[in-house]
Order: sequence, then structure tokens, then C-alpha cells
Amino acid sequence: MYLSSLDSFLKGIKPSCYENRTKLDAVKLDKLSVYPYYDCNEEFTLYFQNEALKRRFLVNTNGKNRKNPDYIRIFGDILGYPPKATEFFADYQAKRKVDVEAASDYFQSVRVNMLYCGVQFMSHVKDVEENAFWLWERYRHNSPMRFKLLQSVGDPTQIVIPFRDYDELERGVNECFEYHNKPIVYNKTEITPSWRYFFNWGSRIRTYASRSQSPLPCHLATPHR
Repeated sequence: MYLSSLDSFLKGIKPSCYENRTKLDAVKLDKLSVYPYYDCNEEFTLYFQNEALKRRFLVNTNGKNRKNPDYIRIFGDILGYPPKATEFFADYQAKRKVDVEAASDYFQSVRVNMLYCGVQFMSHVKDVEENAFWLWERYRHNSPMRFKLLQSVGDPTQIVIPFRDYDELERGVNECFEYHNKPIVYNKTEITPSWRYFFNWGSRIRTYASRSQSPLPCHLATPHR
């Protein structure tokens, strides 16, 4: 079963959720009324699990433009996204300022939609495995993870990964690389003791041998609702 962003938040899993108030019914609005919140605009509100998270967000974003890379990183962090995902989106926005069309083309060529525990975002194909590790370590919820590969025509390809099923994760990551026609290189690198304990998958992780001279991050989607 896939949790929505709102359900994940109400269960205390996600640190915050970003919701369109105009699309929420009275029951959901009543449940959210007890949480600290910040109105981002006339439609969308950011809800927090506690006042400390809200204060941290407001202090850290004070005076920053919403398209500023630092603001994007802070916003992604408060929504519970992997650091790699927020970093890619911040870089993507920076590239858009230079050449919107080129940035969009690159985004289309590398993006993989990831969803786990109500946390949904767009990942660069090279970061899918690392982001999956991060999500399992952060949330540890016994629910499936989903990858979505968008097609130019027809329905997207869906890849479902059971909780901490490393064989299926490897298969899914390979399928993502094959879809985007990117070569895979196996390197040895260090994984933190915490990760090695929980995953027991040695010190091998994949790295991406990019054909591009200047990698560009993909778009970070708004939370799944």
C-alpha cells in the first residue's frame, strides 16, 4: 500500500507536508488544524509536526528567494527528501536560468520518479540507489518503494521494490539505467557503519559514468497527494 504525503504526515512519518488547501475536504482540514503551519501562498500550506520545525524553517529561509538554491535545499529537507534529490533540483533551477530548453531536455533524459512512504520526488538516474538507501535508513517503514519511468507515449513504466529487498532494488536500478541508456560503473567506496549495519550490502555502490560534461539535476516533484 502506498501512503499519500498527507497520510504519511498524519501518521508521524514525514516531518512536514505541503498541501493544496482548496483540494482538501473538511475532515482532512480539521485533522491538520492542530499542527503548526505556514501559508506559502493563497492555495498551498506547509504543515509541520511541531513548532521547532516551523521555527527552523522560517529562520533558515528568512530573506531568501524561493528559487534560491539554499531555499530549495531547506524546503526539500523539511519535506523529508533525500539530500541528493534536493541538491539536484537546486542545480536544475540554476541551469534553467541559463537555458530553459537545454535544462528541460537534460531533465527528461535522466529523471526517475521515486515514491516511498508518502515522500515523492524526481531523482537523477545515477542517484536512485543511494536515494533508496537513504529513504530506508530514514523512515524504516515496511511499505513498498516505487520507481516511475515516464514515457513519451503511453503509460509510465512502474517498478515496485519491496521493503529492503536488495535483489529487487538492484534489478530496478538496472532497469532505470537501461531505460535512460546510461552506462553503469562499479566502484568501491565507504558506507557509514550505520548503513553497513542496516543494509549489510558491503561497500559497493553504483556510480554513473555520465556522457555529459556538465551534469544537470532533474526536477523535484511536489509531494504525492
